[in-house]
Amino acid sequence: MPPTNISAAPVTASADHSRDSVRDLILSILAYGVLYWFVGSLVWLTFAVINHVSPDPLLETYNYYGDAVEYAVSPDLLASTLVAGIAAIILMRLARRSRAAESESKAARVLARVLLYGSLAVIFVVLASDLVYALRGFFAADLALNAALKALSVAVYSVLAGWYLLALRPGADAATAASRGRITGTVAAVVTLALVIGGGLANNRDGASLRDLRTDARRVQDLQQIQSSVVSHWDVAKGGIPSIEQVLEDEFGLTLPKDPVTGQKYRYEQLDNAFRLCATFAASSTETVGRQDYYYPSTSMVYDKLGARYNVTLPEYGWSHGAGDVCFDRTPIVEAVPINY
Repeated sequence: MPPTNISAAPVTASADHSRDSVRDLILSILAYGVLYWFVGSLVWLTFAVINHVSPDPLLETYNYYGDAVEYAVSPDLLASTLVAGIAAIILMRLARRSRAAESESKAARVLARVLLYGSLAVIFVVLASDLVYALRGFFAADLALNAALKALSVAVYSVLAGWYLLALRPGADAATAASRGRITGTVAAVVTLALVIGGGLANNRDGASLRDLRTDARRVQDLQQIQSSVVSHWDVAKGGIPSIEQVLEDEFGLTLPKDPVTGQKYRYEQLDNAFRLCATFAASSTETVGRQDYYYPSTSMVYDKLGARYNVTLPEYGWSHGAGDVCFDRTPIVEAVPINY
């Protein structure tokens, strides 16, 4: 009797479909997640560009803890929108081809349809909220150009996204879905590139590059640090500090910052009961730098040789500057602290 050939059991069709369903489901979840990321970034980038092109003074707020460089459009937002846009276009095309909503797996079908119809529901809510916002502004006579452009952009994005997602519903024609996908992807790519390029150009103001602005911001921070060191070690008996190198570096062991480009020490001059700090800037200051006060602490307690205490306080000086050599004069207020027995 010839030996019986024993072979591995063939992979069933149901097992293949199961693996395909899991793959399609994971792809759909990832695609919709990236799509939400992209749309959110695109909306905020659009708002940032609108704020730059058509600013509304009523929307301006003072940021006490903001960066020293005031960007017209956040570099993080520019990068996020560009990366998310590329990923969303690729993943949504792959998800459309997978047709997870028509999978043989019931769980896959249910979750895929929840993602699809849930997204359509979100779009409906956003559109309704956007309409309420626009009408409220109109009736309150507060729909300025800035707000109107934002409402219009949200409406256009929502309608475009809904028009595309409706083509992905179960039973829809595959050719229609492919056609709408190409149109939506092209429009999204063009709008994203236009906003990213426009936002990048907006950050380069008056011929100054972002690197120039960041370098100048670093110079201001360095001057603030020197100012704080001078105030903290104010010599009451001598009416100030005669030599910043001798007193601050040699006697107190402080390492003072230098210009990040030239490597030269910043200029310090002693005046009558005051001092002067100077630096060479690459460009005019942004509004944020001009509003900054000084490097804290603003008030320091010092002692004279007899042990008497004094408060040395600086008024709130700004740091606005033009391009080239700029000096800042500082006059501390020195007040004796009463001794309580």
